[in-house]
Amino acid sequence: MKKYEYDKNEQKLMRKSPIPYVVYQFVHNKVVIISFSDGFSDLIGVKRKEAGEALKGHMHNNIHPKDVARVGDLLHEFVAGAPYYDVVYRYKAKGDAHYKLLHAYGKHFNTADGTELSIVWYMEEGCFAQTNSEDGELLDELKNLAKKTMIARENHYDLLTGLPNMSYFFTLATEGRNAMNKKGKTTAFLFVDIIGMKFFNSKYGMEEGENLIHALGRLLVHHFGLDCCGRFGRDHFVVYADAEGLKQKLTALFKDVKVANNKRSSPIRVGIYEDIYGDVSVSLACDRAKIACDQDKNTYVSSYHFYDEELRKKSMMRDYVLTHLDDALSEGWIQVYYQPIIRSVSGMVCNEEALARWKVPDGMNLSPGEFIRVLEDAKLIYKLDLRVVELVIAHMKEKEEAGIELVPVSVNLSRHDLFLCDMVKEISTRMDKAGLDHSLLNVEITESVTGVDVEFLKKVIIKFHRAGFKVWMDDFGSEYSSLNTLHEFDFDLVKFDIKFMKDVETSDKTKIILSQLIEMAAKLGVETIVEGVETAEQAGILLKMGCHKQQGFFYQKPLSIGQLVEVYTKGNGLIREKKQERSYYRTISMVSLLKPDIKEEGLIGTCFTMVPVGVIEYRDDEFYILRGNKTYVDFLYKADFVSDKKKLQNSQVLIRMPEPNFVAAVKKAVASDSWVELYNSVENGIKSNVLLRKVSEDPVTKAVAIMIIVLAA
Repeated sequence: MKKYEYDKNEQKLMRKSPIPYVVYQFVHNKVVIISFSDGFSDLIGVKRKEAGEALKGHMHNNIHPKDVARVGDLLHEFVAGAPYYDVVYRYKAKGDAHYKLLHAYGKHFNTADGTELSIVWYMEEGCFAQTNSEDGELLDELKNLAKKTMIARENHYDLLTGLPNMSYFFTLATEGRNAMNKKGKTTAFLFVDIIGMKFFNSKYGMEEGENLIHALGRLLVHHFGLDCCGRFGRDHFVVYADAEGLKQKLTALFKDVKVANNKRSSPIRVGIYEDIYGDVSVSLACDRAKIACDQDKNTYVSSYHFYDEELRKKSMMRDYVLTHLDDALSEGWIQVYYQPIIRSVSGMVCNEEALARWKVPDGMNLSPGEFIRVLEDAKLIYKLDLRVVELVIAHMKEKEEAGIELVPVSVNLSRHDLFLCDMVKEISTRMDKAGLDHSLLNVEITESVTGVDVEFLKKVIIKFHRAGFKVWMDDFGSEYSSLNTLHEFDFDLVKFDIKFMKDVETSDKTKIILSQLIEMAAKLGVETIVEGVETAEQAGILLKMGCHKQQGFFYQKPLSIGQLVEVYTKGNGLIREKKQERSYYRTISMVSLLKPDIKEEGLIGTCFTMVPVGVIEYRDDEFYILRGNKTYVDFLYKADFVSDKKKLQNSQVLIRMPEPNFVAAVKKAVASDSWVELYNSVENGIKSNVLLRKVSEDPVTKAVAIMIIVLAA
C-alpha cells in the first residue's frame, strides 16, 4: 500500500483548520502522518515544522515518560485497524511548567478512492496537578482513567522509552531493509550499550538511571527516526540505518550523548553490522552487531566497532563450540595434555599442569583460546573443567599402573565455576571415589577472579584448604596486578605471567621487579612459579632470583597421557620428585638469599643484600650448588668452583673440592642445629669469613642442604 496524498487544495484547507487533529495511515506496518492542522501546532505550542518533527517521534519529548509506551501502542493498534481510539494521558506543551491531561479520540474514514485513513482529535482536559478547580470531579475521573490505562501492554512499544520493542523492531527492520535493498542501499544494524550503567545507578540511583535510558532513546529517535530504533531491555538499544554517512551520524550522536540527561550521562559503545555477509535474519544481524559492540569493554569513551571478517570467523567458532560441547564431552574430543613444572633447586618435576585440548574428529584442533572464552561467556565452562578433573584422575591411575611417580597436578578453574556449582564438593567427591589423596591435585584460579566479591572468594579458598587442596593464583602480572591480592587472599602459590620472560635477560627493570616480587612472596610463605622459560640462561636467572618453580618449553612441551607414558616407559622422561622429598626441597626453596634469618647474638647484621649467600648440598662427600644469589655465583667463579657463572644450573657439582677447614665446618654444621662460624677461609687466594647452617636433610638420599654466607675477612 502506498502513502495517500491529498491534492494541494485539500491539504491547504486541512492545514488551516483551528481544530487540533492529525490524520494517520498504516503503511507497511508503520504509522505514518498524512496531514495535521495548525490547531494541533498551536496545541503543543510550536511552529508547524517543529510539530511535524514531534509527530515523527510520537511526541516523545512532550508526553510523560510513563505514558509514552501506552500511547504509542494504542495509536499503533488503532491506525492498524482497531475500531476506536480513546485515550487520556499526561502531556506538556513547549514552555509549560506542568503536565496537562490530554484527551485523544479517533475514528476511521475512507477517501474517494477507498483508502482507509484514521483521524485523531486532541482536547486539553486541564492541568494534571490541579485539585481544587470547579471541574475537580471531572479531573479526578480523568486521572483515574489515565492511571487505569497506564498499564504497559507492550505489544509494540517499550514501556520506559516508548521505542519499538524487540518483536516490533524486527518487523520494522525487515521491511525497512527490504525497502533499502530495492533502492540499492546497504543496511547497517547498530547495537548500542551504555558504558558503566551499573556504576551510574550506584552513584545517582535507579530513577536517574531510567532517566538516562529515556534520554538516550530520545537521542536515537532524533538521529535515526522512531521506526528505525528499538530497545531490547536494560540499557541495550538497536537501530537500523543507511550505511552511507553512518560515521558522521555517530559522531554527532556521541557529541549529544555527552550533554544528555542534563549532563548526567555516560558514554556509549556501538557495534555495527553491515548487511554484506549474505542473507541473514534481522535477529542474527543484531546478534552480530552485539558481538562487535562487546569487543572493547575496557574503554570509557564513546566508540564504535564494525563486525568484520575476523569477528565473523569468531562468531562461527562460537556457534560451533556451543552446539558441539555435549558431543565433545561424551565422545572423547576433550583431552588433557600435561606440561611439567620444575623445581628450580633440583631440576626435577615437582608438579604438572593439566591443559585442556579439543580434538575434532575431522582433524581440526581447537586452541584453548577458541573455546574457553566462549564457554565462559555462555556460563558452561564448569562442564569442561569438571571433565578435565575426571580425566586427570583417570590418568593418575594410568601413571600408577605404568610405574610413574605421581606428582601433584594443577587444574585451571574459571571464575564462573565458583558460582555455577560447588567445585570443592564436586572435586572432592571424584577424588574420594578414586581413592586418591587430595594433596595430589591443586586448583589454579586466574588473577581476574580476584575481581569477584572478596569475602566470597576468601570463603571458597578456605573450603579448598579444609578439603586438603592447595590453591594457586594463575597469571599474576597479566593485566593490572595488585599486590593487595597477596594480602587479601591466602594463596599457596603465585604463578607469574609469561610476559616477565620476554625481556628478563636484557632488562634490569624486569629483573628488579621480578626478584622483589619473588622475595616478597617467599617472606609471606607463598611459593612462586614463572612460566614461559625457553632458554638455559632464563632458567639460571630464575634460580639466582630464588624462584621456587619453573615452567616452559625449555624443559618440555605439553604431552598427552599416551605420549607421557611412552616417554617414561622408554626411560626418557624427566626425573620426577619423590613424595618423601617434597618437604626437603620446599624448605630449601623458601630460604631467603637477600635477608637470611640470623638471630644468634654476636653475628654480624641481619641484611645481606649485597653479600654472597647460597645453599649447597653435601652428598656422598661431594658438594652441589642448589641456589645462590648473583654475588655468591660471582664468588664461586672467582674461587674456581664453577667454570661459567652465566650458566648456573641446579644441582651443579663443584669442579673442585673446597679447602679442608671449610669441609670440616660443613661436617660440623651437619651435626648441629646452630650457625657455624669459619674465619679466614682461603679459596683460590680469596680470604673470607663464612657462616654455615644446616637447612634440611633429604630423607631419601640423606643429602644435607647447607646455607652459606660469605663475609669479607
